[in-house]
Amino acid sequence: MVKILLIGASLRYNLGGPSILLSVTKILRSVFPNSHLTFISPAPYDSSLDPREYLLDEIVVRPENALKRLMSLVKRIMKTNILIDIRGIIFTDKFKASPLFYMFEYFYFLIGKLLGKYVVKYISDMGPFNNLWNRLFAKLYLNRIDIIFARSYETERHLRKIGIKTPIFVFPDVAFILDPDEEDVRKARRELQILLEGMKCRRVVGVSVSHTITKFEKTRGLYLKVMSNIIDYLTKKWNSCVVLIPNEISPYMSENDLSIAEKIHNLISDERRVRILRREYNAKHLKSIIGLCEVLIGSRYHSIVAALSQGIPVIAIGWHHKYRAVLSLFNCENFVFDIDDLDLNKIYKAIDYILENNAKIREQIIKKLKYIIKNVYLTGNIIKLSFYSNHGKYRK
Repeated sequence: MVKILLIGASLRYNLGGPSILLSVTKILRSVFPNSHLTFISPAPYDSSLDPREYLLDEIVVRPENALKRLMSLVKRIMKTNILIDIRGIIFTDKFKASPLFYMFEYFYFLIGKLLGKYVVKYISDMGPFNNLWNRLFAKLYLNRIDIIFARSYETERHLRKIGIKTPIFVFPDVAFILDPDEEDVRKARRELQILLEGMKCRRVVGVSVSHTITKFEKTRGLYLKVMSNIIDYLTKKWNSCVVLIPNEISPYMSENDLSIAEKIHNLISDERRVRILRREYNAKHLKSIIGLCEVLIGSRYHSIVAALSQGIPVIAIGWHHKYRAVLSLFNCENFVFDIDDLDLNKIYKAIDYILENNAKIREQIIKKLKYIIKNVYLTGNIIKLSFYSNHGKYRK
């Protein structure tokens, strides 16, 4: 039996973490059918979740105490064969983390190799690496692992530029293969009907908001103003109903996507056609709601993936090269706008174009999806072949 240890983000109050994990475990179960899968979460509240819902055998919450965390991690890694980091973005200057963060947060890469394990950095974006500590620790850890899957050629370029020699494979984000259940779709349709009851509008537009992006704006309050203006444009010119979609709603954070949605809502000139999703949804349910929108204006990466994977056109308001990379998979990079250079007139023109050519753009996206999904599944075969090649003495 192959024992696999997964490390990643929390599974509650966020679309990204569970979307990635559900997709990764689906792939791993297909190539390692008799494997034992354990997930280590940084969030104490994840201990209440049922591992079976994520195709896991165990969900383990890491201790808060640094020494206990290290000891627990070493014990877990000693008992495993494959260690996989599944976080969507790491080692980027954008987070402005301290040297101690880089040293201890990703120390498991080094522990895994010191203990002779097969270590994988699964599909993610990284870079830029202008920050000295980010660059040094990325080189220290990533040059010692077995394989890296990047979500974009831009990430691969950043890694090669700083001297990463580890084999790198570029593949689309794993969450493209997350499939909502029929029951989730039915619930989402009913919920949206209730939410928009009595509202007369030609279309439903989803707006995925982000508290993270506000950390990168040059002028305080710019993001809130831009998003409220976009919503006013959608409701007034295009007679749209708008659903504000928070992605990260953790009550343990001082500010989250829900609080940003509320602030944007307060700036809108006409609130009658705008609603906010205020409660916690699982990843499949939230993806189902996004799937009922005609267009998504997105600032959250995995909300964008959720839309594109269902053929829904997207306009991205982003803060990292990962946004342009994912839209470029569908030849839609012209619909990406960076927080450093937001031009409302250009965004309005993009909205006009997408709404006027919605069917054509949907068809363009759907044509690409089959190829993208096929590629995502290939990552499992690469891990399997590489693992057995590097661990020839291992017996199934």
